[in-house]
Amino acid sequence: MLIYVILIIVAVWFIVKHFHIENTTREDSANKVKTKEENEVFKISEEEVFKRQADFEEHLEETYLPDAIHRLHIYIYKNLMKDWYSKLASESRYNDEKIQKIRRDWLDYMESLEDNATYRFLFSELEQEEYLKDKQNFIETAKLKDKESGKNYDEKSIIAWKKFHAIEDAFASAIGEDAQKELIHARELSWHDVDENGNLAPEGFEFAFGGKLEPKKE
Repeated sequence: MLIYVILIIVAVWFIVKHFHIENTTREDSANKVKTKEENEVFKISEEEVFKRQADFEEHLEETYLPDAIHRLHIYIYKNLMKDWYSKLASESRYNDEKIQKIRRDWLDYMESLEDNATYRFLFSELEQEEYLKDKQNFIETAKLKDKESGKNYDEKSIIAWKKFHAIEDAFASAIGEDAQKELIHARELSWHDVDENGNLAPEGFEFAFGGKLEPKKE
């Protein structure tokens, strides 16, 4: 009798184990199909990249705006990143997974440059803002809210800065050692080495405030 009980228990265990494995396999397969379908839905086309890049480059020309992208970032975009993206995209055009990753990084790069400029502007605006109300309590409350908002903008600006720096590093690494050196050199340039459109000053010269080209001061 005991043997029969043991056999029944073992049989039940095998059945439960079998169904558990089968269900897990089905769930894994379903998740893989779902992930594949999601990737298909969110695929980034070359046309989408071209359109976003054209819009972004229009923004680059708007150097008169208070939230314009920093001139050194424009220099790196125009002289390094744009060419690197084209090279990496061309090399990966027959590898769908890789080209999608590069396109996503490229879109994220442009977005994070814009975010950094926007949040930097909003933070500076709050730094300069003054409250001229008469009641002291209102002033203190306003200052507190101002401080909290400023901290939030500053943090978002830093997050965006870290994001586009990481993408620059990744692209340079993918291109090679010379690209990494070029990126280091570009990041060492000063504000006076390029104009507002990201153009490098001729050797021995620098840009003064207002964009005037002057001999570099030793």
